[in-house]
Amino acid sequence: MELDWRFNPKLPRAACFDLLTLKFIADGANALIVGKPGTGKSHVAKALAYQATLEGLDVLYLVADAQSSPATRWPTTGSGLR
Repeated sequence: MELDWRFNPKLPRAACFDLLTLKFIADGANALIVGKPGTGKSHVAKALAYQATLEGLDVLYLVADAQSSPATRWPTTGSGLR
């Protein structure tokens, strides 16, 4: 499945593709994705998390907002994402 880049043409493609290499993880760095509501931050973060699980990494997806929803751990084994 491809991302529809027309949804937000201001989304920095090069930065998204660079993040998908997961080089920042190998470098021991973090990825902080910020922006206005509805600009695709969660979508990009989930795509990164999914890519990491495909590479056998454990992922902890956190949402930092005023409501602070509980953390969701995506397993790398079993039937897939939950």
